[in-house]
Amino acid sequence: MISRVKIAAYHKGLVFKENRYVKLLNEGTHWKKSGEDVVLCDMFKPFTPATDLNILLQNKDLADALDVITVNQQEVALVYENGQLYTILTNGKYAFWKGLVERRYDIYDMYKAFTPATDLNVLLQNKVLAGMLDVLIIKQQEVGLVYENNLLQTVLNTGKYAYWKGAVERTYSICDLAKPFQPFIDLNLLLAHKDLAERLEIISVEQEELALVYENGLIKTALPAGQYAYWKGLVKRKVVMADLSKYEITEAIDRAVLAKSELQAYLRVFNVENYEKAILYVDGTFNKELVAGTHYFWKNPAQMTLYKTDIRQAQLEINGQEILTKDKANIRLNFTVRYSNADIYKLVENKDYEKQLYVLLQLALREQISSYTLDELLDKRDDISPMVMNAVKDKAFQLGVTLLDCGIRDIILPGDVKEIMNQVLIAEKKAQANSIMRREETASTRSLLNTARLMEENEMLFKLKEMEYVEKIADKISSISVTGGDIVGQLKQIFVPAKKG
Repeated sequence: MISRVKIAAYHKGLVFKENRYVKLLNEGTHWKKSGEDVVLCDMFKPFTPATDLNILLQNKDLADALDVITVNQQEVALVYENGQLYTILTNGKYAFWKGLVERRYDIYDMYKAFTPATDLNVLLQNKVLAGMLDVLIIKQQEVGLVYENNLLQTVLNTGKYAYWKGAVERTYSICDLAKPFQPFIDLNLLLAHKDLAERLEIISVEQEELALVYENGLIKTALPAGQYAYWKGLVKRKVVMADLSKYEITEAIDRAVLAKSELQAYLRVFNVENYEKAILYVDGTFNKELVAGTHYFWKNPAQMTLYKTDIRQAQLEINGQEILTKDKANIRLNFTVRYSNADIYKLVENKDYEKQLYVLLQLALREQISSYTLDELLDKRDDISPMVMNAVKDKAFQLGVTLLDCGIRDIILPGDVKEIMNQVLIAEKKAQANSIMRREETASTRSLLNTARLMEENEMLFKLKEMEYVEKIADKISSISVTGGDIVGQLKQIFVPAKKG
């Protein structure tokens, strides 16, 4: 039995009989025999038969009608139709119908970087393709490193790059050209890569060395023993090597650089003020005297000790010294001394020289005070200080100290002695007051006697004196009554005593 089959536009028909390919039908009306089956195929879609493609392609008419793409293991094929990405193919064999569209395909090895002929940015708009790729963007002043199975494969310059995921264990590192190169694997292994080695400046620092790295004329860092790598080209770099086996800094390094924080871990810094003297000992041996200022030395196994002393005048207080006088009076003294540190070498040789000086003054003071009675001490306190100073001066000089002056500041008496002294003082002052009063009374009596003699000899003077007393009395009386004449005479009678009958 024969039946009619119509093949629509842009379609193909595959005739099978008993599951075996017979022929290919193009657009139009066709007749099929009994037992034949026709499979319709859309020419705009990939050819995906139920029968094995390799078997079908043994038929020339079908093979001529198809574009066949074979994608091997670890490969990816990008299929373009009319210049646009159509699909992405992985491992396998694929077939597309010829004739309707302009088709091309590119096959890429997944072990290699993805370097398409088409613009990468346009292709990455395809989400499927973007999900299959690692995309690296290397900016200006950067370098990209691509590692495969922990081995460096490629060095990337500025740009955008893509690598297929999954083919190999691949890691990426983006390095800033302004910073040191600090790889996560051994530097010597990486330097076997010629491209990388040409881009790097290697600084090798030996034991007992320190590398001072300057960039564009400014100190950047200090590097101890080891191997370091920096990128070439971006900055002007200079390296100064310092010998740490010597504690003296003999290299041409500016003092402003030595003061930088980057070097502090490798330096010994000694500060000497302008009011100080300082001497330096190295490994227990005198080395030199240091003048005022800041002094820098390299840190190394040498033991360095700086001894400093303040050369300004200083004051030592000896307070509350309880001492027995010659007459067994228990007193307390406050004593002060001014001194200066004159010889730093002697000061270094004497441990706790201030304590030693304190004890020397204390003993000399006790010796002097104990040879005086309390009264002598109070009278001659200014004579004691020079004696104490003369007794201690030579011994102090042996300590490296020069005494300038000293003195007793306070003499503190016990409470009972103080009370007695106060009573004596009060008695002395009362006696002086009584003596003065007696002298004044005697002088007053003598003056009255002289006045009386004068008035006796001179009647006019007597009358004047009378009038003076009358005036004084009148000042103190509010009113006086007189009768008749002779007012003065009546007033005079006030002072004449009445005659006894």
